[in-house]
Amino acid sequence: MKPVTTMIRSLCLTGACVGPATLACADSLTETTFSNGATLKAYGQISEAWLNYDDGETQRDFAPVGNRNSSTRAGVIYDFATQGSVAIRFNGELEYIPRSSNSVNFADPYVNDYTLDRDNIRKVELRFATDKAGTFWIGQGSMASDTVAEKDLSGTTLTSYSSLTDSAGGFFFAQTDGTLSTVKVKSAYSNLDGSRRARIRYDTPAFAGVTLSAAYGQEVLADNDDRDYYDVGLHYKLQDSASFEAEAGLGYNWRRGDDAGDDREFYSGSASLLHKGTGLNITLAAGHDKDADTDFGFAKLGWKGDVFAFGSTALSVDYGRGEGFVSDDGELTSWAVAAVQKWDRANVEFYALYRVHAYDDDTANYQDGRAIFSGIRWRF
Repeated sequence: MKPVTTMIRSLCLTGACVGPATLACADSLTETTFSNGATLKAYGQISEAWLNYDDGETQRDFAPVGNRNSSTRAGVIYDFATQGSVAIRFNGELEYIPRSSNSVNFADPYVNDYTLDRDNIRKVELRFATDKAGTFWIGQGSMASDTVAEKDLSGTTLTSYSSLTDSAGGFFFAQTDGTLSTVKVKSAYSNLDGSRRARIRYDTPAFAGVTLSAAYGQEVLADNDDRDYYDVGLHYKLQDSASFEAEAGLGYNWRRGDDAGDDREFYSGSASLLHKGTGLNITLAAGHDKDADTDFGFAKLGWKGDVFAFGSTALSVDYGRGEGFVSDDGELTSWAVAAVQKWDRANVEFYALYRVHAYDDDTANYQDGRAIFSGIRWRF
């Protein structure tokens, strides 16, 4: 058994046993404070949607579908009693996303994925945060480059962000002669972002808003994957500005295996800027896979403001492009308009999206696919 795999399984047992026995008080329905100062918090969200898709030949509604952009999930956070200058936290999190919005299609409208299995594990990790030495992580969770391609301050990421195939990625493009192609929307594009794995990770202390991260991991949630994964990530957040919010990320990934063709290197990054006074914002993302020779680019313009008293409103338009993912001459382009409306008192967000996917290569002519996607997310 590989070392990280062994540590993850031990960590799952550790997470099941944490916690002192004496209850001091309960600050809310989801947070408990113990007599020694440790805290336990439960959290989660439900995010379900309706999807309508038209490939130029067939049109159909799918409801309900799970929102792959931000899935239904639940988790617990246990903060151990402080030990000197080290703050220790356990985080476990599961997702449940039957009929995922990026998996349903006309041939398989129900997607038989209603069972819970290890693929539904998002996090089983311990974090050791120090005052001066940085932060150490061990367990199933984000690698160093996770989210580097997804920095986005638009407020519409519930339904529109650089992973633009999350809303209707499971459909096949129809050809202009009326036949269905073998090209699936999500196979023609990727934002080349980092991932979650069983890993050891280190984050430096933040300096002027910049944190450098490095990680080594293995895939323990899938069978027959003995490859090693390494990555580095640079994460930036603008500090102490009265006029702007800004975030940026840059990451590089290496995959190493024993067999020929297993090795892979790719990089990606993103940046987002929001003007607080006007609510106007811009987001850019791009990446390149060196081994597959694929590229993606993504751009979004948005606005956030207070149209209604009960919560903020966010609107955006975006455009994305993927090259070389299906074939050397294959190109996907996609554009969308999106809206998210918050209802602060109920912790609810309503979202809606209209997206058009277009694909082109030298082997056939394809019709555009059009998706209408809307739903509700409730956080607790």
